[in-house]
Amino acid sequence: CGHLLISHTDAHRLVMQLPDCNRSYVMPPLGSPSAFDMPTGLATAGDRLYLADTGHRRIVVLRLPSLEVCGEITLGLQRPSGLALDSRHRLYVLDARVTPAIRRLLADDCTDTAYDQTMATHAQLAKPVAIAIGDDDMLYVSDRNTQQVYVFDPSGNCVGSPMTSLGMQPGALAGTAGQLYVAD
Repeated sequence: CGHLLISHTDAHRLVMQLPDCNRSYVMPPLGSPSAFDMPTGLATAGDRLYLADTGHRRIVVLRLPSLEVCGEITLGLQRPSGLALDSRHRLYVLDARVTPAIRRLLADDCTDTAYDQTMATHAQLAKPVAIAIGDDDMLYVSDRNTQQVYVFDPSGNCVGSPMTSLGMQPGALAGTAGQLYVAD
């Protein structure tokens, strides 16, 4: 509905801005103790918002537009920081402190073991920073150590790197309609 969702990491809050009616909502409300500790990555699918609650080692599932908490995912997470959803509502989780650093959950929030095993074999992901889903459910991963953005097919196989420019330090990623945006 044109709402803008922002994870305000330092303030431990989730902000929802409604540009059409010139309003903002903060969760939890200012002055209240926060249930989040360093919220980072966000991803939406239908009426669900997934929030990487990094400090609490979990992913919080909220119902949209009410922002009511309707679940949480832990699955041995240590520091989840990035989230992305593909066209089949599979959730990709970046957690650089575990192996594999990128895991995939199926639409029922169960671990995709075969995908995770394939991702565990990719030694080139030394320090992954961000993830994004592009066309055909290709996963893009920026890596701080190699200064590359890697591309993985829906099975978890590395199919290359579109980044060849030396001196670029890829960070946050966003993909849409045949385009990949890379923060340098």
